[in-house]
Amino acid sequence: MEPHMRCSVSELVNNKQNKTRNDYLTELFHSTDDFVQNSKHGHKLKKSILTAVISVIIMITAIFTTLGFTANQNKLFIYDSNQSKNPQIVYTKSENLQDIIKERNITVSKNDDVNFTGFKNKEADLKINRAFEVKIKADGKNKNVTMTTGNVKQALQKADIKFSQDDVVIPALTKTLNDKTNKIEVKRVKYRNVKKTETVPFKKIEKDASWLKKGTTKVSTKGKSGKRTITYKNKYLDGKLIETKKVSQKTTKKPKSQITLKGTGKSNSVSTIKPPANFELNSKGVPKNYSKVLTGLAKSYTARKGAKTASGRPAMVGNVAVNPKIIPYGTKMYITSKDGKFVYGIAVASDTGGCLKKNNIIVDLYFDTLNECYQFGAKDVNIYILK
Repeated sequence: MEPHMRCSVSELVNNKQNKTRNDYLTELFHSTDDFVQNSKHGHKLKKSILTAVISVIIMITAIFTTLGFTANQNKLFIYDSNQSKNPQIVYTKSENLQDIIKERNITVSKNDDVNFTGFKNKEADLKINRAFEVKIKADGKNKNVTMTTGNVKQALQKADIKFSQDDVVIPALTKTLNDKTNKIEVKRVKYRNVKKTETVPFKKIEKDASWLKKGTTKVSTKGKSGKRTITYKNKYLDGKLIETKKVSQKTTKKPKSQITLKGTGKSNSVSTIKPPANFELNSKGVPKNYSKVLTGLAKSYTARKGAKTASGRPAMVGNVAVNPKIIPYGTKMYITSKDGKFVYGIAVASDTGGCLKKNNIIVDLYFDTLNECYQFGAKDVNIYILK
């Protein structure tokens, strides 16, 4: 008889005939009672069977109640941005948005974005985007705007905060905002060009000079530093310098190289006057480039410090006295003793005197001290007139 009981219950639940809820329950009750009475174990099973039957009756009652409750109601999908992404499904007889909000006890603020589609085929969507506050920090000030949706760029536009492509915006302009991601910081980036003048050091060049004694040096051309203007591009972040780049450079004054002559010869020249650019001695200590050579007696003289010569040049070693009718002022010469043991060196015709005009001597050599004049005395010399 137990299989018969299971079939009776199943058939009652799945019967598709048009019966009322009471009809189903009455049939179920009578079938159950027949089963208990006919069972040889009826007195033992009665209690447990009745418990099961009551549970089934409650279940069927709930099903019919639910079906009866929802059959004539509208189905509403509620999407709330403050809740899960999955909609809440509710049933309502109301058609009007305000009635639905009141009926469901839904709280909305004046800044919330509420979108109700209206019912179609007894179904509708209610979407509520909750308003949240976005805090913006820019230009040392704080500003708040209310948003329901959107990204960083839209929030800045709503706050009427201008920004350039150089500015640093945190988070990125395309970042979607919500009640948790709701802070924006705008850091201003500015560029400024700065010009600075720097010294350009001069080059030091050494040249061999055969007319200088080996081991000695002489600065023939004094070096001069140059100048250049360098333009730097400074990058500032909210007024603070964070980066400097060199963008251009222009030389405004070229440096002048310093030339130092390095003695390579055996000569012990007295004069330190700079020779002509093409001056060079041969292996015998004779200039390679000269127009003529004069030979005659040479004496010496000195003068007080700061004295001037007849040509206006200072009285100094290298500026010698001559007969200007024979050797014009300004003529450059190279003077040695006839035997080559004494080298006065490069000289310039700068001064004159009585003995020179009488042609008693050919040249009067200048020395710094009287003692040097005594040591020199008088000597026959060769005067090479340089080209």
